[in-house]
Amino acid sequence: MRIAVAGSGRLAAGALARLLNSTHEIAAVVESGRRSGIERKADALLSAALSPGATPGGMALRRGIPIVYLDRMDAEELAPLARTEPDLLLVAGFGVILKRPVLDLLRIGCVNCHSSLLPRHRGPNPFQAVILAGERQSGVTFHIMTEGIDDGDIVAQYAFDLDEDDTAGAVYAKSAEVLHARVVEVMDQIEREGLHGTPQRPEDATYDRRLEGDDLLFRWSRPARALERLVRACRPFDTPGFTHRGRIVFVLRATCADEAVDAPPGTVVESVPRVVIAAGQGALRIEQAFTRSPLPWIWPPFLGRPRPGDRIG
Repeated sequence: MRIAVAGSGRLAAGALARLLNSTHEIAAVVESGRRSGIERKADALLSAALSPGATPGGMALRRGIPIVYLDRMDAEELAPLARTEPDLLLVAGFGVILKRPVLDLLRIGCVNCHSSLLPRHRGPNPFQAVILAGERQSGVTFHIMTEGIDDGDIVAQYAFDLDEDDTAGAVYAKSAEVLHARVVEVMDQIEREGLHGTPQRPEDATYDRRLEGDDLLFRWSRPARALERLVRACRPFDTPGFTHRGRIVFVLRATCADEAVDAPPGTVVESVPRVVIAAGQGALRIEQAFTRSPLPWIWPPFLGRPRPGDRIG
């Protein structure tokens, strides 16, 4: 089966590597066309020279596989992909939403590898969403692509357990490991049996947008457990925080204090050896934090350390 692979980063690179060592043939590597031609070539050359196995573009360049760029998805842009005559397009971590002309181009169809147990956690934020929801399992779903967002029939689905201290980065790594272990098996199944799947249950579907702006600011009225999950859900992609004396304090690590707290949310209840702040339920212990203004510096500073009874914004 001739497969075109669309995507970036660890998800797509690992899938491409496994398929290159399978009986399938790689027709093309598809990348985002939202950058200029010079930027595209520079990225591909740099990847091929410094980390040939880290990006699909670098791997394609070293192996002489055609690289196709998609953005507008009009006839002119799709012509290079059509010339490679792919049977199937496999998508893993691709930041461009595919339109109907692309889906109609493939002889067999288009399959997306989504890093959640669909229909839960559709959208661009599954790694963070499972942690924020306090779930104990996540997974990888291979599904038929439609013009909707992660709503196509499920071809195959594989679950994995989450640990209590997992970060979004750890969930990403686990997703990549499962995807890489299963991708050839799923492609073999499609080649053998055709592309078909089980419809998703719309009533069970959830959608998770990216965290941004105020989503990354602590609300001390929330339970300490929710704030601790926010810290883990952001690492290493974002850094949440709170304001203190006019500066944003960015939190890298935090734990929940075990002792009961009788103080209004946002009140410092301990200062040494770690700052502990009352939340809506329980308290949050700040294990590692920093500020960026006027210069990057560890928080709390030796001078100006918050004291018990101080209120944190």
